[in-house]
Amino acid sequence: MANEKEKQPILLTKEQIRDFIKILISKGRSPGSVQSYKSILNTLYDYLPDDKLLTAETGTQWKIWLEEQGFSL
Repeated sequence: MANEKEKQPILLTKEQIRDFIKILISKGRSPGSVQSYKSILNTLYDYLPDDKLLTAETGTQWKIWLEEQGFSL
């Protein structure tokens, strides 16, 4: 049963990103770290298709896309 749940797509929303950034700030993360997370998550959000669903393949596909865009990983 756990495997079935792990394979379900997950919806990523701007609200989730904002909430995560608020958590980082409340935990006292440095402004540079917060900005880095914010930038990375917004880039991921923009990369996703219109349905904004994360799938098991998203990470691998996104990594390839980042490399093609010239980002160093």
